[in-house]
Amino acid sequence: MRSTLLLMFICTALQSCISQSKNIKVYGYKQAVSAGKPSTYETDESGKRVGQANRRRVNYYIYMSHPAGMPVRPVEVWINGEVFDLQNEVVNSPVEKALDSSPFEKEKVVLVPKTPGKVWMLTPITKTDSLFKLKNVQVAKKNEVVVVYLHNNRLFTKELKVLNVLRTEVMQ
Repeated sequence: MRSTLLLMFICTALQSCISQSKNIKVYGYKQAVSAGKPSTYETDESGKRVGQANRRRVNYYIYMSHPAGMPVRPVEVWINGEVFDLQNEVVNSPVEKALDSSPFEKEKVVLVPKTPGKVWMLTPITKTDSLFKLKNVQVAKKNEVVVVYLHNNRLFTKELKVLNVLRTEVMQ
């Protein structure tokens, strides 16, 4: 009798974890940013290059949505196996981004479709050491993005295998 009750409890707990994970969605994009002017180097007296060229940067646009009544709080994000602190902000859906398609017109891209739930904009700030050790570090290595979040004081992860790529933005 006890073992049957224990088995039913474990099955119920697993089912609730699986079903709550399906309600969480992660949307992710990366956009290369190119400097508007060509790379420049400083030179020393002998003509050797000194200093660095303009580095190519990448902007990340990561969003997480979930049902409005579900108490969820994102705590950190792993990008390409490295952990970042987050700045979290609740935003309205749909989330759109304007891309320059020519000097005279902009194209709008929908990053997050209209949803009745809550949408978090997750902005990676700085690389850090993980405060929440992942039980399976391979998850962070196999996926381009892993969002770590709290739900009912328990840690969960939601993975995104590959980020969508937005057209390169050229700074003027």
